[in-house]
Formats: sequence, C-alpha cells, structure tokens
Amino acid sequence: MTIAPHKTTGAVYTKPEVVEFILDLIGYTSDQNLVESTFLEPSFGEGSFLIEAAQRLLESWNGLSPENLMNCIRGFEINHESLFNVCEQLNALFGKYGIDPSTSQRITNAWLIEEDFLLAPLPHKFNYIAGNPPYVRPENIEPVKLTYYRSVFTSMTGRADLYIPFMQKALTSLIDAGSMSLICADAWVRNDFGKGIRKFISECYSLEAYIDMYGLDAFETGVGAYPSITLITRKPQTVDTAVVTAQSVDRECLNKLSAQILSNSDSIHRYKNVVKGSAPWHVSTKSSYSVIDYLEQHFPTLIEAGCKVGIGVATGADKVFIADKDIDIEEDRKLPLVTNKCVHGSHIDWTHKVLVNPWDSTGKLIDLGLYPKTKKYLEAYKEQLVKRHTAKSNPELKWYKTIDKVSETLCTESKILVPDVKNPASAFTLDQGDYYPHHNLYYITAAEWDLTALFALLRSGIARMFVEAYSVKLGGGFVRYQAQYLKRIRVPLWSSLTAEQQDSLINAGREYRVLDTEFMEELYNLDPGMLSFMKENNDGC
Repeated sequence: MTIAPHKTTGAVYTKPEVVEFILDLIGYTSDQNLVESTFLEPSFGEGSFLIEAAQRLLESWNGLSPENLMNCIRGFEINHESLFNVCEQLNALFGKYGIDPSTSQRITNAWLIEEDFLLAPLPHKFNYIAGNPPYVRPENIEPVKLTYYRSVFTSMTGRADLYIPFMQKALTSLIDAGSMSLICADAWVRNDFGKGIRKFISECYSLEAYIDMYGLDAFETGVGAYPSITLITRKPQTVDTAVVTAQSVDRECLNKLSAQILSNSDSIHRYKNVVKGSAPWHVSTKSSYSVIDYLEQHFPTLIEAGCKVGIGVATGADKVFIADKDIDIEEDRKLPLVTNKCVHGSHIDWTHKVLVNPWDSTGKLIDLGLYPKTKKYLEAYKEQLVKRHTAKSNPELKWYKTIDKVSETLCTESKILVPDVKNPASAFTLDQGDYYPHHNLYYITAAEWDLTALFALLRSGIARMFVEAYSVKLGGGFVRYQAQYLKRIRVPLWSSLTAEQQDSLINAGREYRVLDTEFMEELYNLDPGMLSFMKENNDGC
C-alpha cells in the first residue's frame, strides 16, 4: 500500500552519554563477540545510537573479513537527508578501520534502510534493539496511515503516541532472550493509552529495569515530556525489576548506574510484580512502594468501596453556556457553576457564573418553546453552535446541546471536587451540594462512605501517595489528579470501620484537620511507622 509520510518526524536526539548508557544496559559492548550478533535501531535519525553501535562492533571485529559485518546492524529512517548524513559518518568510521570505500558503501547500503519501520518487512530477528523512537501524536499522523497502524498494532489504542507501535514491533523483532532498551516519554507506563503495550509486554517479556530520567536533560533539545528508559528481554519474567531514578546524565554517573543494575547491586531498588497485565506500572523508588503494594492486595478501590469518580460538564462552547448569574433566562435553566479556579481546598470562591442548562431532569433536551428567554438567548448563537462537532449528527434537533448531558441532581449532591492539575496541598475541596462542576474538575461522590469522612481521609496523604505513584509528573510539585489515577486509590469499606474511627474521620473533615499517620496506620492495619514518610509533606494532600 502507498501511504504518505508523517506530518512531522517527531525527531528528538539523544545525548551521547545516554546512548552509551543504553547500549551498556542491553549488553552491546565491545568486549562481546558482536560480529556474531544482530543490532537494530528502528528510527536512527541523526545516528546517535547507530554510530555508537557501529563503533563498538568495529572494536569487537578485530579486522576479520568485512563481509562478516554485512548483517550485523540494521537501521530504519524515513528522512533521506538524515540517512545520507549517517551514511557519510559510517563511511568515515569504516575508513579508520581500513575498510575500502567500495566495501564500506556496500555495508552501509545493507545497514541503512530508507523505509517506515512500521511498514517495512524485517530481514531477520535481532539480539539487541536500542533507540529513541519518534514522538508523534495521533493527530499529526496521516489518517490513512493511522488507520493502518491501528489495524496492525493492537497496542495502539486511544491517544497512543507513535512510539507505542514502534515499541510493539521492536519487541516482536527480538530473538528469544534478546534485549531491548528504548528511551521514551514516561506517560505510557501510567496512562490509559499505554494499556495495550503494557498488556503486550506482560504476556511474553520481562521488564528487567526501569530508569526514571525525570528532570534530566537526556536529549540534545528540550522536550515537553519527561523520559524514562526501559530494559526489556524476550523471556518470561523471572527476576524482580530494578527501579531507579537517575541523578545525572554525567558519563561517570551513568556508567556506575548501569554497572549497579547489571550486577544486581544491593543499592538498587528491586520490586516484584511491576508488570501486571494492562495495569499501570508502579515504578517509584519512594518509601511508598511497599505500602501501595500492600494496600492494593488488601483494600478495595474507591469504586469498589461504593464511590463514584466523574468529570464535570464539557459544553463545546463555554462562552455561550457559561454566563453571569443575572443572565436573562429562566431561573430553572441556571445552575451555579464552579471551575478549577474556584476551588481552594478549604473553601470555594464562586465567581457568580452559571451553566445555561439545555437538559431536563429526564436527560432529554428541553423544548425551547417552553423556555422563551432561553430560546432567545441560545438562538443568538445558533450559527456558532451548529458548527460544533457534537451538533453535526442532527443539527436541527441537537444544535443547542452541550457535549455532556447535565444531571441537575449532581448540583445538589454533596461531592468532593478535584482539579485536574493542582498543588497537592489544595487538591481536594468539599462541596456540600451547592455547585455544578466544569469539565476541568473531577468529582467524587459516595453512596456508602460519609463524604466528610472521605474528604478527611483523601486529603491526609493517601490520595497523594497513590496519585503521585501513577500520575504523569509535572514541574513545580504539581501532579495530575485525573480520574484514572483517582480510581486507583484504596480505602477501607465504611462498614469495616469502628464507630469511633468513623466519628474521628467525620470530625477531622469538619475541622479541616489532617489525620495523624498513626491513625491512618490503624485504619489500614499497617505496622507502626510504615507511613512515617508522609509526615515530611503531610500539610494537607
């Protein structure tokens, strides 16, 4: 099939120190007999991995027949200029080892393949794979190509970045016991779009090591995502996973780190059951690891404990559907609305904005004929509203609908409001049933738990511990309190608590008081001191 190139190549180049570290991790070192093995870089860009691999191969080669090098390396690249530049670098390198220009060109012609790795047939499987796959969001991939990728690579679900199918195909390209190490944005190990590739890895592969590169300049240019490095082998998981946080990209530091990982040094954190089907990976070196592991085995999730996690209303036209409270429409079409800017942990600052509600109590769009003021207001914006995607399926009937249905009862229901991005100290705010949440707010309701008690529990560190373990890292101490992370929080069943414990939780919520770690340990049947790490930052979470 003929498919156009990507709108963007997603090229981000890796620093040499990190390249060397990754090649060391997979064991592609010059003291090995690399001539008898095969190496693959799925998208070589400017050649940072491939050139270093070639250097190591030639150091291992010992001047045997150049023909022995012909099948040792394969690299794919769709950018012709990049391929030409890498070819020139390889030819210069071969010359230093006494390989004549004609033979050198034949080797580079065999090694470098100007094709899309995801579409190209592979000549054979590989002992070693390393690289930095391209970062391309799905909206920047040609629709025909995106459709094809999704049909071939089962791991590419939801908003999966292009590096996800690169990982899947690379993994399938390993020989048995072969090793792969890639540097990628870390979101896939936690987010929903990574479910497919996490499940894929869990079925046939072993996560030997996970290296968090948070806050480090691992690339030649700045990127808007935090990277991590994985070391994966094609064999069943039989060893605990090494989980480390790199402190520097200094060559000496990384050399020491790779030696510690590969030698099973006691200085490295090693965890069981990091890979669990499609579930997010808990890859943290913090003291919370053992606690989270215990709680996940012995306590239900928020949902299992009778709570609901939802998200506020998306309108598709906030400038129309969000208005001042004195707007001239029928009063029963107004719902007091709060956004993430209104919630502050201890209180809510309502900005006197309302939601213009086009839905009745049964979940159907209102008959505008019954609401002449609302009809007049909305019809003034009809031309704008009709153009929205949410209205296009039936513009005559649905032109004034919001993206999400509005449930009036949610407004009067007690709920805990949670902004998407927030400093942990003010992440949870209790609404006693006065407001409707905007889509930049998540909310938690409870059928069995007393909500004031739940508020006290969540803001006392348990929620922060789980969210920080699984969420995407942001700068400035902020974390993303998204529904997928909130749903991973473990809580006791309300009915399992003593009356005294229930009263203590309710009083703490009313008084806006952070619970003592000792009380939390009692609630969760933890040994004394297991939550001591919370004390240093437990100022309301």
